[in-house]
Amino acid sequence: MGVTEKELRKLRGYYSSLLGQQQLFESIAASQRVVEETSVRFLAEELARLEADFPALLPPFRPKDFYSHPAYIIGGAYYQVSGIRSYLATALGKVKAELDAADEAPEAPQSLESLPAKSVLLSETERLLERGGVVSVLFIDLDDFKTVNDTQGHAAGDACLEAVVKITADAIFHKGKLYSCGGDEFVVVLPNFEISEATATAERIKEAIASVNLVSGASVTASLGVASSCQSGQWTAASLVDAADQAMYRSKDAGRNRVTVHEPAIGDERVSKAKLIPRVAAGELARRAEAVELSMSLRQAVSGNYMALVSNESDEEVSVGKISLERNGIELSRPGKPKQGEGWIIAPRSGRVLNWAPVPDPVGTLAMMQLSPTSSVDIEMVVHYEVLEKRKVAKRKILVAVDYRNHRMDQFSP
Repeated sequence: MGVTEKELRKLRGYYSSLLGQQQLFESIAASQRVVEETSVRFLAEELARLEADFPALLPPFRPKDFYSHPAYIIGGAYYQVSGIRSYLATALGKVKAELDAADEAPEAPQSLESLPAKSVLLSETERLLERGGVVSVLFIDLDDFKTVNDTQGHAAGDACLEAVVKITADAIFHKGKLYSCGGDEFVVVLPNFEISEATATAERIKEAIASVNLVSGASVTASLGVASSCQSGQWTAASLVDAADQAMYRSKDAGRNRVTVHEPAIGDERVSKAKLIPRVAAGELARRAEAVELSMSLRQAVSGNYMALVSNESDEEVSVGKISLERNGIELSRPGKPKQGEGWIIAPRSGRVLNWAPVPDPVGTLAMMQLSPTSSVDIEMVVHYEVLEKRKVAKRKILVAVDYRNHRMDQFSP
């Protein structure tokens, strides 16, 4: 089919939304349950939007046929879950194939100026993680690059960086993507690369850089760090890049011009770029971070506009990365995140109202999960946050009154 970059972003949004619906149907089908007409209508609307923008992707069976096809009707009011699941899986398969084809398409030759920045790196890596599968990250930092600029001049330094970009692009051969993190720092993202494959790629890049005289009369070396989502831990784009960054600094400490793989461990220390935190200090920070607790309450939940009050009673500053509503471990929508450049920072001994627009509508998702929608439902509010360079998750179960007609929910006794 072939899509533009703008269409690709929209298609990824559809895929993430429909993937969540498929997870719900898998859960429902496992217990041989059926869903109400309102639930099917919600899914039909999601698929209809996909059909309007990408008609070639949907199978011949159209969403509107949910209401007329006899094989999908039970008792006139309910729809056979297994049939809906099969249709949804077919649609998702076609969307995923289109996304995979777009990801594998050869890109134009890269130059230093054309490399995407770190903000793009984080957003694109987050989408890869949400789609599932292994994602590996390489963090590359040239050794003593300041000396090149000081002794050879900035023009030579720029030429050196351009050569590194070309060497790295050739090494990943369109199987990954290269990003600039400023100065002489670069990141490579390798979808579907296990840790051993990513490490081998890093070694090839290191050897290729060291084997070429990138500046007059001298060779340049690089230190690399490797991290992968197949390693133990709950990964976000930011934490995965940070883990590769930490591994890179361990390469520097070990003598430079080498590759180090991130090693998850209990009490995994965070490495500061300014200096390595001593073990005693790191232990103290970990204890202080562990003592931080957040309290949360749902203040407003109307279609397209959700607000939650998150309170921080500790003496530490907290940065919230995302917030979500779940039921039985299943997200009711994609997590809400702060707008680019905004940040959800909560000062010590204070609270903050977080505002987000969930997609898809959590009330519609609840309708699909309930055999007979009731007015009150137990859900869980989940907040992912960072304190003292340690990532934590806060959860709170809440009872909400659900108004399915007006797509609204209200918390009882917040």
